Amino acid sequence: MISGAEAFARIGRTPQPCVACGRPATATRIVAVPRTGSRWIDTCTPHMIATTKTDATPAPESQALSSLRDAVRQAGIEAALLTAPLTEAECARG
Repeated sequence: MISGAEAFARIGRTPQPCVACGRPATATRIVAVPRTGSRWIDTCTPHMIATTKTDATPAPESQALSSLRDAVRQAGIEAALLTAPLTEAECARG
């Protein structure tokens, strides 16, 4: 387990890029990688949340999205749920 000081030293003033999307990391942790050893995993906030272990009970957000999906299907509306963060270009388009 790493200390808060170690984590801040890693991502503090000059954040590492998120391993998933390349945006500046806001969280970090160390994981054991088979045959390689311990490695830093730096993530932005959305990817940190997406990869945080939870218990078997779905998060309230997951239940809400499931209900919304069911309502959309019952209404016969075609829709898509984006599960990846928007890129900077997509955000700029609005």
